[in-house]
Amino acid sequence: MSQFHSLAVGHNGGDNPSTARERLAIKVISAAIDFQVLPPCFVKLTHGPKKIKTHNASGSTATFNFMCSMEIHPDISSLHVELLKGGGMLGGKTGLGSCEVVIENLSSCISCMDHAPADFPPQEMQLPLQGRTGETVPGKITVQIVRVRPPNPPYTVKALVGTWNVGNAPPAEELGTWLRPDKVAQAAVVVVGSQECQYDKRSQYKDNEDDWTGSIQAGIGETHTLLSMESIGQMRLGVWVRFDVIGGIHSFESGWEATGLGHVMTNKGGIATVIKVWDTTIAFVNSHLAAHQDKVKRRNEDYCEIAGGIYLGLPGCGLLNQFHHCIWMGDLNYRLDLSAEPDVGPEEANKKTPAKFLMDKIQALVDAKAYAKLLEYDQLIKARNQGEAYQGFQEGAITHPPTFKVERKQGIVYKDQRAPAYCDRVMWRSLPYMPGTCEGVWCGEHVSSSDHKPVGALLSLGMRPPRPDWWPRDGRHSLTGMSRKSVHEEYHSGLFSLKHYWHDVPELKSWHIQIVELAGADLHPADYNGKSDPYVAFLGDALMQHETTTVEYQTLNPTWAPTSLPAITLVATSEDSLKYEYIVVSCMDYDRIDADDAIGNGILAVKELLAGSSGGQVQAFSVDLAHAGLNRGTLTGKLKMTEGPPLHMEELIKSRQKKHSVGPKQAGCATLFGGKKEAAPHSAANSASHSKVKKA
Repeated sequence: MSQFHSLAVGHNGGDNPSTARERLAIKVISAAIDFQVLPPCFVKLTHGPKKIKTHNASGSTATFNFMCSMEIHPDISSLHVELLKGGGMLGGKTGLGSCEVVIENLSSCISCMDHAPADFPPQEMQLPLQGRTGETVPGKITVQIVRVRPPNPPYTVKALVGTWNVGNAPPAEELGTWLRPDKVAQAAVVVVGSQECQYDKRSQYKDNEDDWTGSIQAGIGETHTLLSMESIGQMRLGVWVRFDVIGGIHSFESGWEATGLGHVMTNKGGIATVIKVWDTTIAFVNSHLAAHQDKVKRRNEDYCEIAGGIYLGLPGCGLLNQFHHCIWMGDLNYRLDLSAEPDVGPEEANKKTPAKFLMDKIQALVDAKAYAKLLEYDQLIKARNQGEAYQGFQEGAITHPPTFKVERKQGIVYKDQRAPAYCDRVMWRSLPYMPGTCEGVWCGEHVSSSDHKPVGALLSLGMRPPRPDWWPRDGRHSLTGMSRKSVHEEYHSGLFSLKHYWHDVPELKSWHIQIVELAGADLHPADYNGKSDPYVAFLGDALMQHETTTVEYQTLNPTWAPTSLPAITLVATSEDSLKYEYIVVSCMDYDRIDADDAIGNGILAVKELLAGSSGGQVQAFSVDLAHAGLNRGTLTGKLKMTEGPPLHMEELIKSRQKKHSVGPKQAGCATLFGGKKEAAPHSAANSASHSKVKKA
């Protein structure tokens, strides 16, 4: 089950926050008309060419809790808010009342990613309704509205990340030691992943998911609003954002992967939600991996299956090596392995129920707060160091006791059925030159309703400077209301029109990259015969359009001819802005009948390419490929980067409309049958059945 709290946004802030256009962060809470039970109705918001509608609601008070954001048009002074009766089968709509909100009278703030702005959250506004002829309607629409501008440097976003195996019991009320108020106050985003979160709902809630959401909302407080709640099986992943941050949420999408029995049962697996905060992408992953002391290999495999099985974002790419940050949380079930200790040995260490002397040995280290010593036995750290799982992920300093397996009471008292372990973890992985740090890890010792103690971490994540208001976004993954039309159609329809929508859009700058040499080494075999049919795609937000090579057949060590290598055009507002861009290099295995398989993908930081481009000289590059969390070979080559001519916005939009997918058709692929080109099958990314993209 998936629950997306409605969010719709337009284009976002500028490279220079001091001159960037302000945006409206809006929450439509409810509507009511005195002495009436409202039929199914909705609220329509209109500002200039932008129109956003809530979902339908009804009752004596129609509750929407609908979030959206709109850019402020410089020539329009008000926001029109209208309550309409929902249309029936014939589609008719009846106006029940409306009002005008003067934008100049609204309070404004800078979106502060590392702390809440002053006078926050904004007060609720009761908007009185008027009829079509100006008569007073005895009713009101309740909203929260604030004018928001992009964040100031330094560009960082703080996220409070929590994970808890709930133990299939209603959550205890004392969540303050886990969702700490001082940490919540610093966080722009609060993300909570839960496992074994299925229990009988309490009377005040409509279902189990509503019960869980309400419990976490009560623990967080009213400063943050639920953006999305994704549920599969007994796992849940919820994202809450502070109100000012709503103005900077450009998009979000979610997907999941089951790793339970037969790889279809959802008692184990992972859920991922990707959000774009201004122009910084963050993937949050909640997972529940295989249990028991001796199942470390299966846990590693579960991680690989989740990392490679959830396709979000760019085509052909898993969860790693494309988003600015990937945050991974969950009951990962890795245990403490004392098998190398002379007085323990493998047989005793791998028993499901540990011997008393082993429990006493671990308990003594816990009592001495020798957490660093305990972590020397940690299976997850060993797997990470050996490149078997979670390679490249970082973790904050753990200075709390093991969180499993405990009595369901306040404080930490371990049960003797299982050896204590650090099952519950929060980690992160960031792109090169995109800093990420942890400002603390803790456990909620006084949360008493589960045999796991919940874990929290406060992360400070670097952001790329926001792009200008007028920068075009890809409608496939945006919440701009462009889901029914292509970007090019929107451009000419007026919603995307420079004449009616934007002012003073400058010419764009361009750079040309010519790949002059490209070879692969030790690529992962994707075919049954131990070979692959590789081609390479070059992807990214700064590319004029996605580019691909031709296919090299039946090889793990391909070398592409110079004539088959693409020329890449990068587009940005300035060279300084281009330094924050990345080229995602995705190696795919061509399949003439089935979907193309991902071999691996990696990152080229444009900042490094610019540094080596002086005088248009040829420079060498190397890309380590990874897929499903594991190394999949290397691509090496040479390229030449030069500055190109200025471009008009319409050129960029038209060019991006030429190619909608990545595949051998674009690569000029010749089949084995006579060398004729043929239409390419869809890519693996486009066939992912568990991915969901939220659109307006």
